[in-house]
Amino acid sequence: MIASKLTLALALLMQQGGSLEIRSFSIDGGTARLAGGTLEVGGTGGANDAATLSGGTIEVVGGLWGGLCHGSIEMYGSGCPASSGLTPQFTISGCPEAGDVELFTISDATPGALALILLGFGQAQAPVGAGCDLAIQTVLPASIGPFPISAGGIASFQIPVPANLVSLVGLGVTHQVLVGDTTPLGFVMTNGAEVVLG
Repeated sequence: MIASKLTLALALLMQQGGSLEIRSFSIDGGTARLAGGTLEVGGTGGANDAATLSGGTIEVVGGLWGGLCHGSIEMYGSGCPASSGLTPQFTISGCPEAGDVELFTISDATPGALALILLGFGQAQAPVGAGCDLAIQTVLPASIGPFPISAGGIASFQIPVPANLVSLVGLGVTHQVLVGDTTPLGFVMTNGAEVVLG
C-alpha cells in the first residue's frame, strides 16, 4: 500500500517536471525522507503517528496504516414519511476515531421544523405509531439539539470526536433524528445510524 502511494507520488512529481531526491530510506520500516519541487515527505513505516502530508496538489498518507479507519458507521432501518410525503434521511460520514470530526446530515426533512438527535445503545425496530419505528434499543437521557431544519429541508453540521475517548474504542452508539411535523405524533423519525468508535 505504501509502495503504491509512493510510486504514485513519484510519478506525479515526474509528470510535473519536478526533480526528486531520495536522501535516505529503509525497507525495514525505518524512516524515509523524499523531496522534490515544493513537496517533502517524511515518515516511519507502520508508525501509528504517521501523518498525511501534502504539497501543491499531491497528498501522501504516511505510515503502514495511513488512511485506514478503525471505527465504523452503519445506517440501518428506514424513517417514516412526513406530511409532505418525503421520508427524512439521516447520514453520518467521516471516520469515528478520537480526535476526528463527523459530518451529520439530515435531508428531506420538514422545512423550518426543529429536529433532535436521540442517542442510545443497540439497534431496534420498535413501532411507536403512525408508521414510525424507534431505531434505538436503549435510549440515553442525552440528545443533540434541538436544531433547525433549513427552508430546503436540510440540516448539516460537524461534530468532533473528543480526543480523550480512547478508552471507549469499540463502543457502539446508536443515533436517530426526530423532526417536528404535523403528523399525528407531532414528529417523524429518520433511519438509524450506529457509530462504533475506532
